[in-house]
Amino acid sequence: MPCFTVCLQIRNNFFVRKTHYLIKRGSVAMRFGIIKKTAVILAAVMLTACVDTPKNVKNKNSSQTESDSDLYTHGSITYADDLMIKKPDTDEYYTFTLNSIKIPSLDSLELFNGLCDKLCKDKFDSKELDEKRRFISPDIERKEENEYPFNYPKISEYLTQLRENKIKVDEYFIDDKELYLSVINKNIHAINKGGSRRYLMDKGIIEKNDKPIAMFFPDGYCKVAKEYSDKSDDKITLSGKELTISDAEAKAIGYIKELNGNSEMVPIISQARVLDMYGQSGLSLCISSEYKGVPFDANEMKSAGIMHWSSYSNGKSYENMPATAFMYTPDDLDILVGYYNSFDITNAKKIDLKISTYDATKIVDEKFTDNLKLNVRRIELVYCREIIKDGTDGDIVYDCCPVWKLSAAATNSNTDLCIYVNAVDGECYYYENK
Repeated sequence: MPCFTVCLQIRNNFFVRKTHYLIKRGSVAMRFGIIKKTAVILAAVMLTACVDTPKNVKNKNSSQTESDSDLYTHGSITYADDLMIKKPDTDEYYTFTLNSIKIPSLDSLELFNGLCDKLCKDKFDSKELDEKRRFISPDIERKEENEYPFNYPKISEYLTQLRENKIKVDEYFIDDKELYLSVINKNIHAINKGGSRRYLMDKGIIEKNDKPIAMFFPDGYCKVAKEYSDKSDDKITLSGKELTISDAEAKAIGYIKELNGNSEMVPIISQARVLDMYGQSGLSLCISSEYKGVPFDANEMKSAGIMHWSSYSNGKSYENMPATAFMYTPDDLDILVGYYNSFDITNAKKIDLKISTYDATKIVDEKFTDNLKLNVRRIELVYCREIIKDGTDGDIVYDCCPVWKLSAAATNSNTDLCIYVNAVDGECYYYENK
């Protein structure tokens, strides 16, 4: 019987990138010590599926042809009644490499200043803003006698050196009760405008305080009313305005594109959760990306916070962490954390898929069902990002290829598995969701 183990690594920087300089200096949340309840809510999705095997499965949410939707049903593998099959609406698939782009510090500073001008004009006067704009650098020690965030150097005191690139900068940031803004390597690491936190304070759900926002998420304080893994015309009311889930998601994607600019990697929403916010709704979103119409693998979540699974059975390391966003009003995002698009796509090679849905499910059945009773609830074709290089300076390289991803419950061991089948060579590997 295969030995299932899992190693859970909650990132010190709370989010997706394995940037060791962030881990070394600790996250804003870790530095400020505000993980508290939010850390508790980090949990893997545990979805229970039915065990009846349909004789002919054709999911209405699938864009596959009837022949491609055939599933292997001759073994012990079974499928949930609400099985979702998602295959991109394209015939073009590639293998390629993702290389992180090295961004000059001055470009990051210009991005940060531009965001400050946009987000802070109604919050702080120029003197307050000068006091709040800080940066993190391995070249300058923190003033331990000062409280966070004032133990980090002010941008204005080192402006000449920063503009001349004489100081290495890991992060530019503002962390205040009104706003959290973080820029790393010309990527917007985080924006938190604080609307949802102020709302929950006014409702008495959380205690009123003047502490910096940092990585506050409302998910830890509100119940999930409904979840969506695809577009929906269901209605949601945000701050008194009614709109569909699909329209809300489109507004969120538009805002992300506006902030991050154009890229070959296009932002998409992989999962949406409607939160009951004690008088109104909120929309918590997992933001992933796609390349030429094919999505990247994105771990499912039921609450804010990110996990990194390292116990893949083939001994390799992968990245499957989506960004997180939160809508509190119908026309804007209150929170956006961790959407990065500073990657060059190289070595792109168009390939043919050698493994069909039927082949993939047969491979999974033959690999597992002698020991486990698998009930599959979701099948999707995604790009998997294998980590080839993860440098201490934030330099990261991925090899990417199309894979079939099966989300399944092992009904005789009370565990969930994420199982992958390489769509080119049929390699099968997995990790266990505890």
